[in-house]
Amino acid sequence: MKFTGFIFVLPLLYADVIVFTAKKQSYLQDWFINENTIVLKNQTLIQCAAECGALDGCMSISYKRTTQDCLGVNNGYLVQPLTLGYDSTGWSYYLVLDERCPEAIGYVFSKAFNSCYKVHLYNTTLVYSDYSQLCESEGGELMKIGSQEKQKHIVNHLGQLDISDWIFFQGMHLLSETPWRYNDGSVISYFNWHPTQPDPTAQKPLEYLCMKQFYQYQWHDCWGTMKGAFICEIYIK
Repeated sequence: MKFTGFIFVLPLLYADVIVFTAKKQSYLQDWFINENTIVLKNQTLIQCAAECGALDGCMSISYKRTTQDCLGVNNGYLVQPLTLGYDSTGWSYYLVLDERCPEAIGYVFSKAFNSCYKVHLYNTTLVYSDYSQLCESEGGELMKIGSQEKQKHIVNHLGQLDISDWIFFQGMHLLSETPWRYNDGSVISYFNWHPTQPDPTAQKPLEYLCMKQFYQYQWHDCWGTMKGAFICEIYIK
């Protein structure tokens, strides 16, 4: 079930219309979320979705139709852990989606970074060289994590998915040179290395960035034959 809200942006003499859709997540029916929330004004579901879509960091909503209580939620996907709420009749949980994000194939909208992203789970048939191609086929690229803010944001999302495999994102390094680079050749300046990394005893001449839940999502240098999950991202224009 989906409900649609509209945000109007007025630059100069014309109007851009951004459409936000609230998609109900039935597995969190009658569940009140009490963490990572933003209290919004009481309003209709459509208005609630539109207000969330206009706020940085608001990725989903918790809504009670009988009272029109509206809460923004900082997560783009939630399971049902006891630490994030409790049973409460009448509350529903909705993802707030941007029509420019291909939600049909699993992308989540993030206004904070003006992008959509998707976590591809581990697939035994894919290795690192396939990841960028698959992201590009979906209209994006491997995610760039260029700041502590974005690192925290994506870790919060990954924590909800509970992925135990290595997770790959954009960044590579030739052992013959010093800098790490993005796919376009630009130099990476932000890192979140694990204390033991980067490993000076790399096994291959070309290594890649990855992280893992077991290491609190601190970064490691991995090689191209390793397999894991990976994150695609589509930047919204």
